[in-house]
Amino acid sequence: MPKALGIDLGNAKVKFCLLETTSLDAVPQGFSASWGGGLIPFTAKLLPDRQEDFETGFPAALARFMIAHALAPEDLDVVVVSTSHFFAYPSFEAAHRHTLNLLERCFIPETVRLLGSEGRLYSLAEARKLEGREVVRFAATKFWGSAYLASKLIRDGISIDIGTSSTDLVPIVAGVPDPEAQRDPDAYNLGRLATERFIWYGMTATPLDYISHEAEADGARWLLYPRMAKTEVLTSLLALAPRDLTEAHAYGGRFPSIEASRYQLAQACGLDVALIGEGTLKAIAEDLSRRMVDRIAESIRKVAAHAGIFSLDEAQGAVMGLGRATVAREAMVRAGFRPEHLVDVEDVLGEGLSSVSTAYGAALKGLEAVLGTELSIPEPSLMPST
Repeated sequence: MPKALGIDLGNAKVKFCLLETTSLDAVPQGFSASWGGGLIPFTAKLLPDRQEDFETGFPAALARFMIAHALAPEDLDVVVVSTSHFFAYPSFEAAHRHTLNLLERCFIPETVRLLGSEGRLYSLAEARKLEGREVVRFAATKFWGSAYLASKLIRDGISIDIGTSSTDLVPIVAGVPDPEAQRDPDAYNLGRLATERFIWYGMTATPLDYISHEAEADGARWLLYPRMAKTEVLTSLLALAPRDLTEAHAYGGRFPSIEASRYQLAQACGLDVALIGEGTLKAIAEDLSRRMVDRIAESIRKVAAHAGIFSLDEAQGAVMGLGRATVAREAMVRAGFRPEHLVDVEDVLGEGLSSVSTAYGAALKGLEAVLGTELSIPEPSLMPST
């Protein structure tokens, strides 16, 4: 039966999702799905050109995944690759060329497809013909896989995927991921930060002082020192995501304990745990978490308005990623979505797979291309109201 491998190639890690058909009746019941990932070395002294990190890290992570699943390159009918690692090179074009060469060596070239920001699958030969500004469509395309998965679950609304370092907000219009990308995929990709479709709020890697320069707790203002702690301390102290998944996806494979999180948050406030107290530290963490949710909610409203989605209480939403059940859900409700209109992707895919939604969506798109037909996902359970 056909096999599709979806790859989410990031700046310091890579995620894989393998889909294999067992029946064409339904997804995911008609598919077996497995996932994995690995770290890409981050050698700061190599900047602005970390080509060597990817030259060694990607093949090693891929080999471990292939061996674990008893796969050889010839077993794969299609390999679909999305990226978010172009910033590790001196130019986007340099990143593009090296990525093409790397994929050509690791797989049977005819099976490889690069995902463009407009959702098109490009063969290696087609991708090589593009140069200059036209390669921007391949940079930071990780949002599309998760949005494509969301488009199977909701017809009109917003897909929100909160990962370790950032959040993707993608309008779904008439069952299609952000039609805006079809007009000019390069300009669209360049503008995602300006339109707040891409925002730097994540569950582990966002500096706390990026959220706010201060917190309020126990009737006092707590000023935050720059770059002293990251959102991983909030996720740890408040249990905003499952610890095992967070440890698996955190940069460097390191996620702080409760004790370490208290220490880091106290340092960010210029004091220590004993002077502030554990209760106050938790209250500070809760205030900062609320501020992050408010900022994400504001971005959701802006993205929805830009896409012409004005009645949020009637729109649908799909939540996924590490922060799906807490930060993502709360931000969507605060933005104006009704809780009963939100679909939790984990209810559809199960635990673990929803955290690799980008790779899953890429593999699904590739499998459809191999089979020559669109595949549907069964009606999911809706998230309960609170």
